[in-house]
Amino acid sequence: MQLIIENRASAILFNTVISNKLNKGKIMLPANICPIVPAVLFKAKAKFEFYDIKLTNYLPDENELYKIINSSENISAVLYNHTYGVEKNVETIFENIKEINKNIFIINDCCLKKPITEISVTEADITLYSTGYSKYTDLGFGGFAFLKKNVKYENSELKYSEKDHKNLVNGFNEVLKAKMKYEYTDTEWLNAEKTTLKKEKYFNDIKNELKNAEIHKTILNNIYKDNIKKEFHLGDEYNNWRFNISVNNKAYVLKKIFENGLFASSHYSSLVGTFGKGNGKNAELLHSKVINLFNDFRFNEEKAGLVSEIINKYAE
Repeated sequence: MQLIIENRASAILFNTVISNKLNKGKIMLPANICPIVPAVLFKAKAKFEFYDIKLTNYLPDENELYKIINSSENISAVLYNHTYGVEKNVETIFENIKEINKNIFIINDCCLKKPITEISVTEADITLYSTGYSKYTDLGFGGFAFLKKNVKYENSELKYSEKDHKNLVNGFNEVLKAKMKYEYTDTEWLNAEKTTLKKEKYFNDIKNELKNAEIHKTILNNIYKDNIKKEFHLGDEYNNWRFNISVNNKAYVLKKIFENGLFASSHYSSLVGTFGKGNGKNAELLHSKVINLFNDFRFNEEKAGLVSEIINKYAE
């Protein structure tokens, strides 16, 4: 395996797409992917389409994916993500994809999962982790990936503007809120400059931060688990990245949380229609009910307790 370290996981994805000419075919993305991923593909001039998630476990629907691969000749790559950082072995899915078409490039997007600095044997051509803003291990920067030996990789070293990146994210938020079609304009938003991160220090920082994050998340998750009515829990396996609940009146509960000077988030909506075509009905249904409660260092025990009270009072 090759180890790649860059300033951002998105830069690794971009460089991988360009280096391996994945933009010559179509890339399949889960409908609930982070908007930065299609933005990377827009920048790489790659075509993509969305496939849905399953309501049984909220992970990408592999059966839909198999059908698409079987009926299409121009699929160059498949991206598989792990909804809310769920820990689940999906090697069988990757093996099945390679059985259908061994030339399909598999991108295992583990950006919301706990970062693992050593990798076991995998059918994925690239396994991608992030330590950027709001990820499980939040260093505020950095991404790394394990690539199979035959995978090509060249650094593009693009110019970067923080202002352009901010404008890009603001643009996402506006179109998703308004449910309008996103029109991409290429700017210097992608931080693909040559990194100064050194493996030993970077991985040491990850291990230290991971330890701290696990302790903090366990404390806050236990407060949520003990205090929020069980009927609203999405499930223990979905509480790694954030503590996730499912309610029928999401907008109202979020409004009440913010009115009380607290905050929660609303990720990840289906990008079908807004960013491209495909199927995302289940992803949209999940998004319509889920609220992500913070369990990182932006939140403390007192705030977790107060949010729990608000949810019990107003959620349906």
